[in-house]
Amino acid sequence: MGVQLTQEMIAGAQRAEKEYGVPASISLAQIVLESGGSNPGGLSGLAYNAKNLFGIKAGSSWVGAVVRMLTTEYGKGNKPYKTYANFRKYNSYQESIVDHAKLLKNSRYTKHTNGATTLEEYARGIKAGGYATDANYAQQLVNIINKQGLNKYDGGSVQNIIKGATGGTSVIGGGTTMDTTGQQGGSSSNLKWWGNIVVVVIVILLIGVGLVFFVGSFGGVDNIDPVSKTKKFVKKGA
Repeated sequence: MGVQLTQEMIAGAQRAEKEYGVPASISLAQIVLESGGSNPGGLSGLAYNAKNLFGIKAGSSWVGAVVRMLTTEYGKGNKPYKTYANFRKYNSYQESIVDHAKLLKNSRYTKHTNGATTLEEYARGIKAGGYATDANYAQQLVNIINKQGLNKYDGGSVQNIIKGATGGTSVIGGGTTMDTTGQQGGSSSNLKWWGNIVVVVIVILLIGVGLVFFVGSFGGVDNIDPVSKTKKFVKKGA
């Protein structure tokens, strides 16, 4: 069936591209390659249960949650074999995507990817940095990108993507991911809108009160005669 890329995954990959300079098509291709399985959405057990979309292992420096699972590695002659390994466990797919982007900004990868001018060169840079043991890993990523047209999600050329990274604004901690872009501006706009309405209402009330005093300042007012039920003019002060 294959991995069904959701809008959440696509948006997360595009955000990671903007903030960390990792092409969105590369992130999405890695999700497809690393996370295929028989769970809902075509996801593997690791992706579905641990929200780990990229098969990122839990090394000695990892301080988060861990899940131990069976995985396929490649040894001499690129022959596959099964083994158990500890993988990072996340609370959301967004956490997984951001952590993946941060990982690819480590020097072990950037020394191979920063000079890339094509997606194929970037994919080969990831492989050269030691991301996977499969000798065909880079070509598999390129094939997925071409087959599914994933480059349409990229924001420009590879070099512009790499150079245009802002350094990231996502904060991962305590099991949550904070989005610090856009939200504050929306709240300010709503407050300003309501503030304008309150000002208009106050102005209208002040005008109404002023008219009442203005009319009352003349010599008299119209009153209703309680006996005849007709209006009579009563001089002010009478």
